[in-house]
Amino acid sequence: MSGQDLSQFHRPMNDLFVSSATERERQQWKLSEEQIAFFHEHGFVAGPKILTDQQVDQLRKELETLTEPGHPGSEFWYEYNSNESPDPSRILFHALGAWRVAPAFHDVLWNAA
Repeated sequence: MSGQDLSQFHRPMNDLFVSSATERERQQWKLSEEQIAFFHEHGFVAGPKILTDQQVDQLRKELETLTEPGHPGSEFWYEYNSNESPDPSRILFHALGAWRVAPAFHDVLWNAA
């Protein structure tokens, strides 16, 4: 069970995510005036892609491990429910605090996007 509380690390742990970007680089993630107007009219907007396929793959790999009760670092969750579904044929995983348990979930907090 014993793992490391990643909340003790106040910086990215690896280089999966870009932690800083110039103003010019940030333009790719900026919403256009049209998108902002659409949001004000409809209450939602499809934003730009902010994670690469590699980043999503790593987050999925870590999530797969985190859904197993008793995994290393499980003591650092704020809340952990392996299945909240009333239907036994379905799974509804609900947990809070992945950033304290898994490196990619920790480091996504520093993603410049």
